[in-house]
Amino acid sequence: MSKIIFFRIKFVYVTSRRKRRVNLVRNLFKYHYAKLELMSQRKLPVKVKYSPEFRRVYCTGSYGTFNGTDFRIGFFTDIVEQAEEPTATPTAMREVQVEIILTPMVLKRLGDMLNKYVKEIEKSIGEIKMPERPSAEPTGAPYL
Repeated sequence: MSKIIFFRIKFVYVTSRRKRRVNLVRNLFKYHYAKLELMSQRKLPVKVKYSPEFRRVYCTGSYGTFNGTDFRIGFFTDIVEQAEEPTATPTAMREVQVEIILTPMVLKRLGDMLNKYVKEIEKSIGEIKMPERPSAEPTGAPYL
């Protein structure tokens, strides 16, 4: 509850420049939502093309944060580095592979899609057991 109040207070004291940015983002949401509605009503065929910068990455974790206008989710890989001395404690390095910025509408659709696939996977292989949360979280964002 304290986070929600924090965001509301933060949102009230925005500058006029920030208000213009929020209005621009809202208008973009409306425009893209209208395009999606039009596509779904007409059943337009969609062509898929991969960007030249497209890449696949394997990640062992993620973190996310919401800044009032968009949601940012980062995917990382944890790498354990063994020290040269056998008595030294190994260190873990968290290498962020990619960060994706999503609109609230896309975030909701992504959440719905992921929940659907988790249910399908659990039907076929059984309940997915979650390990305990790590004791250290990345700075600035909650661990997902």
